Amino acid sequence: MPGFDAVTPSVRDFHQAGQTRNKARGTAEAEATEEAFRAVRQATNAVYDQAMRSSLARQVGANVGFRTRLTMFFADHFTVKSRNTAQRHVFVAYAEDAIGPHVNGYFRDMLRAVATHPMMLLYLEQYRSMGPLSRAGQRLGRDTRAVSFSLNG
Repeated sequence: MPGFDAVTPSVRDFHQAGQTRNKARGTAEAEATEEAFRAVRQATNAVYDQAMRSSLARQVGANVGFRTRLTMFFADHFTVKSRNTAQRHVFVAYAEDAIGPHVNGYFRDMLRAVATHPMMLLYLEQYRSMGPLSRAGQRLGRDTRAVSFSLNG
């Protein structure tokens, strides 16, 4: 499974196709841009389906079942959800990029990887943030403290 940056079409590609389609409504290019948007959406769905199938196959056939279950536990614990179709196909990349490599390591490294992963930043709407005092920055700090307190007692 490719990492977040390597997944194509990217979230940006999806949004650009949608914006182009919306701007072209009522013009001569409307039909062509609608078709281009459908193609990007179909590619996004294909990536999502393939990612979910490969993830499930890896989980079923894993020799180290406990590590796989632990990865899925933390993927559920550090929940992100796609707010739209443009983001849903990168969830598996999030679990594999941010959580999988850190399951056997230090929790603080996993927490840092999760909190700074592009999918988490999209989920928390951190891309709109203007710093730690913004709503998104405060939300990230509150969520990080809650996780840290719950694990440390």
